[in-house]
Amino acid sequence: MFSASAAAWLSAWGSAWLPILVDAAVKGTAVLVVACIVGLFVRRASAATRHLVWFLVMVSLLAIPVLSMVLPGWQVLPEWFDLSGAAALGTDEPALRLPFVEPLGLVKR
Repeated sequence: MFSASAAAWLSAWGSAWLPILVDAAVKGTAVLVVACIVGLFVRRASAATRHLVWFLVMVSLLAIPVLSMVLPGWQVLPEWFDLSGAAALGTDEPALRLPFVEPLGLVKR
């Protein structure tokens, strides 16, 4: 059905775009959940207000993939938090490296 070059191209395209599409799908789902909750609160508002809410939702859904590619990603965990699983690799280093903090002593005068 597909030639080897077409399959390779499709595989390369999928591996490049799949993370972006999954990220946009998760973020889009969150936007839609929030929009449904807002929609419940503005149910008795004017039609113009409800249309404005859904217009902004649709614009944000279109903007999510573009903004995800353009803006830098967020690093939620601090840099000293290591998720590499060094303990699972059999090394003696701890998987969680905490920064050293000098203890505060009581000063007697």
